[in-house]
Amino acid sequence: MKKLWMLVFLIFLVVAALAQNSGDEERIVALENIWNQAELHQDTHAIDSILTDGYVLTTFDGQVQSKQQYLDSVKDKDYHPQILVSSNMKIHLYRITAIVTGDYHEKGTEKNKPFEHKGHFTDTWINQGGKWLCAASQLTEAK
Repeated sequence: MKKLWMLVFLIFLVVAALAQNSGDEERIVALENIWNQAELHQDTHAIDSILTDGYVLTTFDGQVQSKQQYLDSVKDKDYHPQILVSSNMKIHLYRITAIVTGDYHEKGTEKNKPFEHKGHFTDTWINQGGKWLCAASQLTEAK
């Protein structure tokens, strides 16, 4: 009987963990999509709220930007995104850390010149006090 209760308890723990992971994965995907919409509308306040203070971005062309440098680039009046889409996202959860990989498509104008970038991204999210925040991003342009 003791083994049966232990088995039931273990099953309960696994189900609870899976439910928690599923909820976290949904939250992170939602945050990724909110981030795209915030950047599309140059809403740096929304973006700021989902990034750690030490956030670092490595762009598709190899530039490394701090959080403030990234936020400044988003609100630059010469930057006019028209499309910002993430797809094929996969979430890899490790307790309070999540690695998101996927594809991105960005199109618009910058300094009155059209641009279009397609590629892959990796975002590293951490859970601080129940809130998911992105700590680092890496973009790689597809050739």
